[in-house]
Amino acid sequence: MLQAHENKGLPEVATSIEDKAGRQTMSKNDMLDRAKTLSKEITMYKTMRNRVHKDIRGHKANRDEANNLVANLISKAKELEVKRNTVNKSVGQLKTSRDIYTGLIRETKLKRHQGATGQHAQQQSALHRKVKDEARRSQKIQHKLNKVGREIEMATKIASDSHKQMLKLREMANEHHQAVVTRLQEFNKLKLELGTDYIDLNKEEE
Repeated sequence: MLQAHENKGLPEVATSIEDKAGRQTMSKNDMLDRAKTLSKEITMYKTMRNRVHKDIRGHKANRDEANNLVANLISKAKELEVKRNTVNKSVGQLKTSRDIYTGLIRETKLKRHQGATGQHAQQQSALHRKVKDEARRSQKIQHKLNKVGREIEMATKIASDSHKQMLKLREMANEHHQAVVTRLQEFNKLKLELGTDYIDLNKEEE
């Protein structure tokens, strides 16, 4: 990144530079050494920043995938809720019909209508079986709904954790980038003071 050009016309001894007030500042050799150090640090922090950016992209992909899964699971949960509610409504209607026949059985027993009682009992028994069958259907749907709910919780946690990690890494990447910017500003200042006979900055610098 940084190259020193040989200049046979210059002495190897350090040549100090004076500011406008006549104060001694860094020698040219010291400035060149500092520029070399800055060049290495700029490359180092760029590499660190870019690696963190790669990790950020990975966490972002995980977060987005988990969020998509959550959305799909929520849609599935809504469908299951509709099915469960429909079955529960059917259970309620069947119970009402069954209870009607239960009442009719009591009435026919009191009136000693054995034939009618037997018919009502058959209807009541058939309705009771249907109530139990529909109740089991509702319970199975509820179990599926509970499972989907747990999957939603897990996927939501993954999305949340990935997002939090992404924010932490983004802060770290910003710190590395600021380190690059700060050193690059000092580097460019030294370049202007030394001139291109002493220092070159390659095209990859930001």
